[in-house]
Amino acid sequence: MKNNNSCIDSDTIVLNELGLYIPNAFTPDGDGLNDVFRIQGFTAETEARLQIFDRWGGMVFETSLPGNGWEGNCKSGPCNEGTYVWIIQIISPLKKVFSGTILLIR
Repeated sequence: MKNNNSCIDSDTIVLNELGLYIPNAFTPDGDGLNDVFRIQGFTAETEARLQIFDRWGGMVFETSLPGNGWEGNCKSGPCNEGTYVWIIQIISPLKKVFSGTILLIR
């Protein structure tokens, strides 16, 4: 999608071969809007693992249940605002690994 300045304007990454939609920012502030980083488009047959890492490489979230999402929490409580790295390892129906970043805004 292009904005009024003819620049590409997107807030979601789409992995077309799998039909996954991955936001690039979220706001876990409790207002009920965009509070959870969740990848949409997984089917019941999809086996995958999602991991989230902080800027020092420490894992702050991991799940093998594709419908689960990250609420912006670390072990000690709410994570700091900033950029985090996500890695999705698709195990089935095809073996692929994707990665990107997510911006946590408080």
